[in-house]
Amino acid sequence: MEATVKTLYHDWINVSKLSAISADLGSIIAGNITLGTLGFIKSKGKDSYADTDAGFWLGYDTDAYKVNIGNATNFLKWDGTNLNLSGILSASEIHIPNETAAESFHVNVNGDMWLGCNVADFNTDPNNAVAYILKTGEARFQSVVLENDVVVRDLQAGSSIHGNSG
Repeated sequence: MEATVKTLYHDWINVSKLSAISADLGSIIAGNITLGTLGFIKSKGKDSYADTDAGFWLGYDTDAYKVNIGNATNFLKWDGTNLNLSGILSASEIHIPNETAAESFHVNVNGDMWLGCNVADFNTDPNNAVAYILKTGEARFQSVVLENDVVVRDLQAGSSIHGNSG
C-alpha cells in the first residue's frame, strides 16, 4: 500500500528500520554527519569507490575511508593513503612542499619556475635558486651535463661556450 502525504509528523512513523522509508527529503540540514565503516555518501549512478561513472562517492571501502570524484579519465581520488589526480590541473601557483622550504619546486602566477630556494629568496634574486626558467625564456642551472648528439644553434654575437675539450 502506498500513500502520498504532504506533511509527515515524526510521531506518525512506526518502522523497525529507517531504510523502510523512501522519500525525496529535499534539503537536509544537519550539524554533523558521521559515517561508520558501512556508510557512504554518493551521487546517483556512482555506487562504489571503484566506480568509474561520473559523480562522487565518499565512504569506507575495504580497508580505509576513501573519496572518488569524477569519471574514468578525469578524477580526484583519495585511497586512504594517496591522493591521485587525473585530468587538467589549473592552479595560480604551485609550491611543493610549501612556500618556505629551500628544497622545493615552484611555479608562480607569472609563469616563472624554479628549484632549490624558497619564494622569498627567489623574489629577492632569482639567482638564489639552484635552477630556474623564467617566462621570458631565460634559464639558469648551476650544473648541467649534456651528452651524446648535443646541438647548439643560433648563438648570438658575443656568446661563448666554456669547458674542457677532453
